[in-house]
Parts: sequence; C-alpha cells; structure tokens
Amino acid sequence: MVTDNLEASPGGLDRYLPDTVHGWKAVKPDHEYTFDTLFDLIDGGAEVYRSLNVRKVLDRRYTKEDSADIIVDLFDMGSSKDAFGAFHHDMREDDDVGVGTESEYQGSYLFFWKDRYFVSVVALEETPETREAVLALGRAIASSIPRPGTEPDIVKLLPSEGLQKEQIYYFHDLESLERRYMIGKGNPLHLSKETEGLLARYAVSGVPAAKDGQLFAVFLIVAYASQSAALAAEKDFSALYLNRAESGKLVQLPGKGWAGIYRKGTHLFAVLESPGKATARGLLDSVTANETK
Repeated sequence: MVTDNLEASPGGLDRYLPDTVHGWKAVKPDHEYTFDTLFDLIDGGAEVYRSLNVRKVLDRRYTKEDSADIIVDLFDMGSSKDAFGAFHHDMREDDDVGVGTESEYQGSYLFFWKDRYFVSVVALEETPETREAVLALGRAIASSIPRPGTEPDIVKLLPSEGLQKEQIYYFHDLESLERRYMIGKGNPLHLSKETEGLLARYAVSGVPAAKDGQLFAVFLIVAYASQSAALAAEKDFSALYLNRAESGKLVQLPGKGWAGIYRKGTHLFAVLESPGKATARGLLDSVTANETK
C-alpha cells in the first residue's frame, strides 16, 4: 500500500504536555479540534493539515506573570508520514535544534515532528527567557512521545546530488501540489488521497546563474497504489505536459527549460523544469539505478 495504516487515536493528547515549564503554567481547559472543526483554530490554513489526514489538534496556552504567553498546538496526524509532511509544508532553512525527529526554531516559533505528531510552540514575544521556555517545552513534549517515527520511504528515492534539503515538500492530492507548483489544466498525474508525492528543488550546475542568484531544477516523485495506476498517470502526464515525450526522454518546454519523465513500477519520476540539460539528464539517470517496488 502507498499510505500508512492509520492507527486509532491513542487517547488524550494532553498526556504529552506538561502543566508547567520554567514558571509558565497551563491555562485550563485545553481546546481540542478535529478534522471538521480545524478551521476554527486555523483560519485559511486548515486545508494543509486536512489534506495530510489530521486527526485532532490540542491547543494549550501557558502564562507567566509579566511575561508573554506561550501557545502549543499538538497535531495528531495519524501517521509519521503525514507528520513529516506537516513539518515540511514550509521551507526549513534554519538549523535543527535537536527537538523531536526534525525541528526548526525561527523567531519565536519552534516547530518539530516526532512519530505521528507535528508540534508548534510559539511565544507571543521573543525574549531570552521565552526562547529558553519554548525550547524546554518542546523538549518536554518530544521526550514524552516514545517513538521517533520514520520519514516516508519515498524520501529515500530522491537523488542526493544537488538536493536542497530545506525544500522538500510532501503531499497527496492535486490541490496540495498546486500550492507549490502548477502543472496545468486537469489532473494528469491522477493525484488523490491514495497517492504519495514529493516535490524537491535541485541546484543546477553548468549554467550561468540568474541575476537573483542560484538556478534550480524542480523534481517530482509520485507513488501509486498499483502499477496500472502509475501507467495511466504516465500516459496522461506525458501527453498533457511533455508533448508526448517517451519515458526517459528530455524535451524543452517554453519558459521551463528541460523536462522529462521516467516510470519504474508504481513510481513516477519527473523533472518538471530545469534550466540545465545536464542536471535534468542526471536526475532521470540517477533514478533508473534505484530499485522501487
């Protein structure tokens, strides 16, 4: 199967959160949101987590006299794959701060994922004191989650050379892909809740850089539930996006440079655009040597 078997929710999420940290105390009662009510917590951003199968979210506020409040949102994503996807919805350009399986601290915000959970810890004002409290709170939550979780297997299929690791985007459906990249009319890749996809950027070598700096190639992997589904997507995507290019062949597209597709088993690999032909060729050639199911 392409997706994890989503386990039943393991119980109250409040068991992962401490009542106090560095003098900040939890304000009770907590607020809990479900797949259907998440819009009440996140106005305009709920679909990101709904598309990744969010189960429920616990929202808790911590207060301390004469200090800014700290807010924790603990997302039960149902699987470590989708917790990874929730974390990687945004670019992760700052250093990992060692909380959970992967983490980032930016401004007054700490984000991390571990097992099936994605966690946001935010101080409403950043000071040295709130920074320490936010990190301590994140560590306490992470340590209470017993399993680390694993990144999706599809991540291991990404070619390593030139990969911009901070710009890996995990998704399932067409709407989610199009938040990052438009592929044209319709749904030629046959994306759905049953598919699993990665969008990644690669540094391009051998081509003069643009005025605004480094050039990038855009690379896509999609995993399907069956080989027949992958074959149908390959046929339609090649016809609608690649001028009917054969598998493994490169074509030049107006405004996008070099592009191409390669199918192996239940997986599609596609260079959506690359200003350098050598980079596009290298990306497709690299995946031909990897075994997929």
